[in-house]
Amino acid sequence: MKIVTVFVDLSGVITSYALWLDGTLFLNTSSSERLSVVEGLSPWSQHVLRLEACTAQGCGKGPLTEVHTLEMAPEGPILLELTNHSSRSVRVRWTAPTRPNGNITYTLFYKNKDHVGDGVVDGNAVVGSWLTVSDLEPYSNYNFWIKGCNSQGCVQSLPFNTTTPPAAPDGLAPPQLVSATSSSLNLSWSAPERSNGPGPLQYGLQMRTSLQASVLKLLENASDTFSFHVDDLKPYKDYVFRITVSHLYGQTNGPWTTFQTAEDKPGTVNLPTVQGLYPRSAVLTWATPLEPNGIIMNYTLYLYTSFDTSSTDLTSVLSLHENSSIVIVTVHGNSTSYTFHGLLPYTNYRIQVKACTVVGCNISGISSSFRTLPAPAEGVPAPHVVSTTPTSVLLSWGAPKRRNGPLERWTIERSIVGTNQISTVVHLSPNPPPLSFLDSSSALSPWTRYQYRLVLQNQAGRATGPWVNMTTRPSRPAGLTPPRVSVLGPELLQVSWLPPLIPNGEIHRYEIRLQDLRIVHDTNNASDYNITVTELIPFTHYNVSVLACSTGGGVVGGCTESLPTLATTLPTVPQGLAPLNIVPVTESFLAISWQPPKRPNGPNIRYTLLRRKTLQPLGLPTNPTQGEAPHSSTEDLHHWFHVYSGTKLFYQDKGLSRFTQYQYQLWVYNDVGNSSGAIFTATTMAGIPRYPPSLSAFPINHTTIYINWTQPSLQNLQGEVESYFVEVNSKGFSEMYIFPANITSAVINDLWPSTMYSVSLHVSNGAHNTTKAMVNTTTEDGGTVCGNGDSVY
Repeated sequence: MKIVTVFVDLSGVITSYALWLDGTLFLNTSSSERLSVVEGLSPWSQHVLRLEACTAQGCGKGPLTEVHTLEMAPEGPILLELTNHSSRSVRVRWTAPTRPNGNITYTLFYKNKDHVGDGVVDGNAVVGSWLTVSDLEPYSNYNFWIKGCNSQGCVQSLPFNTTTPPAAPDGLAPPQLVSATSSSLNLSWSAPERSNGPGPLQYGLQMRTSLQASVLKLLENASDTFSFHVDDLKPYKDYVFRITVSHLYGQTNGPWTTFQTAEDKPGTVNLPTVQGLYPRSAVLTWATPLEPNGIIMNYTLYLYTSFDTSSTDLTSVLSLHENSSIVIVTVHGNSTSYTFHGLLPYTNYRIQVKACTVVGCNISGISSSFRTLPAPAEGVPAPHVVSTTPTSVLLSWGAPKRRNGPLERWTIERSIVGTNQISTVVHLSPNPPPLSFLDSSSALSPWTRYQYRLVLQNQAGRATGPWVNMTTRPSRPAGLTPPRVSVLGPELLQVSWLPPLIPNGEIHRYEIRLQDLRIVHDTNNASDYNITVTELIPFTHYNVSVLACSTGGGVVGGCTESLPTLATTLPTVPQGLAPLNIVPVTESFLAISWQPPKRPNGPNIRYTLLRRKTLQPLGLPTNPTQGEAPHSSTEDLHHWFHVYSGTKLFYQDKGLSRFTQYQYQLWVYNDVGNSSGAIFTATTMAGIPRYPPSLSAFPINHTTIYINWTQPSLQNLQGEVESYFVEVNSKGFSEMYIFPANITSAVINDLWPSTMYSVSLHVSNGAHNTTKAMVNTTTEDGGTVCGNGDSVY
């Protein structure tokens, strides 16, 4: 080994160095080299170095330094010593190698020759002390060796062979269940994994009925036997089994293992009992079968209302006749009570319970009859209500859906819709339905919304039916006050009224009555309870009343008329003036008459007649005739004159001009004002004609003549032509022709040839005719008239 030392420079001038090894001066030099090699040391040996340096002033030593030489592979043998400690353990110890040459660690190796149980044990115990190796297999051959190693190599001992002593068998498995019935178990088992000794194995089977019970030996000292059949067991019961195995060197008991027999149907099922009764429910309890013979999966409860109980066989029970009522309920197997809900009050029931495992079922007998408690009746019917009169209601009803106990009485209750006050109408005995009752109480009013209901009393209490709304029949309104009337004008009245205090129905119509006038007003809006009546007669007394009519539900209630209110329209100017009746009496006299106005519209009626001249064709007469106004002139044309004022209905206007056109207008007055009538025109009669007209006639041919005349002047005719009358006469022929005023000639046909005709003419002016003007004329000669009427020339 070599040690290399590096020197560190110090302060001052070094004159020499000295190196100490393990307290011995190893080197003293004044050389400038700072390296020294030490040889001849042992591997992995420990040494102490110290350096001394000197200057001219003196020497000084450094600190001590410990160093090791490097390791080498160990050298020399390791001796292993082994002894058996038990059948499952050995004790070993060893020596160190002659030269460890380093820090040695030891590892113990062992191997089963049967290639089972190889292992390694940390051998860093103190060399030479005993080490116990456990968990070995009994009756097995093992090789052991030790190995020591440092960082540079290893050295190994020679192997040591040994055999562990025999022991009881190991690896005995619990028995296995091959098959099971409700009364037997078929078990099997296998040989232990290791016999741990020489010789044959002997087996035994032991049983307990519970972990605390005594052990029953079913099989002992049997070889080559690996199954056993156990019978006479109880269904669904736990049994504990274990296997024993032994040889000359010991016995091993296997673990206790629990097996269970198969399930069977339950044993006897006890009758259920009734724990509590209520109107609509019943609490039933039952006991778990003494011999459940398995896990009770469920209980099935059969609740009957009527059936034949002569048989308790499940098949018979489930095949009940169709009229039987049965309720079937299945509950979990850990239940021992059940509450039936939804039962009928005051009803007889019987109960039966069936218990089931996965294998089968068993059913109890049928319990004695029990009855649920009474409850208030159900399904109380709604009455059928009909209003027979405005103050009576007929009710009829049938039986309740379920009585739920003995009935005691019926009660009819009534209230007005919208109120909370309920009145009892009557109590009735529970006679067999159908029942009816006529409510004619004085508390009933027409056209009022009531609601009725029935209350049925039994031993358990009251049951009320639903409310039924109805409305009594309508009747005539009552409390209709006279209307308020406001006079708005000569032709306007405003009528307002209040609805009846007691309408007794739906007011579908109001009628405003004024003498013979009827005004229908359809409204139910309170703001519309007024109306303005128009087109009335001014200054007229009216008795105004209101008629209100009710109805409801398609039924007419009737009408009521209020007391009248007297009102008089305001006066106004007269209205409705009739035309003037003007009759020309003579050429100077017109008779005028009139009728009173259709609407005087006020008191103190009087008349004024106006006249004016509008046309005077004849002008002033030169010689006034009797009755002609001598002072009439054309200066008063178109000027109105008052000719009459008074209360009479006629006027004779005399002293007028001949054949003169006048216009008349009537004014009517009352205390309010006046109104004027239309203007009517009339003409006085024409005078007697002074001269006849001129007339001429001459033939045109043998059958036609031409007649011509002149129109008379106004002065000659004393009027205007109204008609011309032409008369043609001959022997055996006479014909009159009338022509209007605008015709002044005529052609007369179909005359006889060569015949003289007398032609006369007079003119009518409407009042008088002129004297006749006459001329004669002869038709021309003509040819012979043939048989066919044609003329031959």
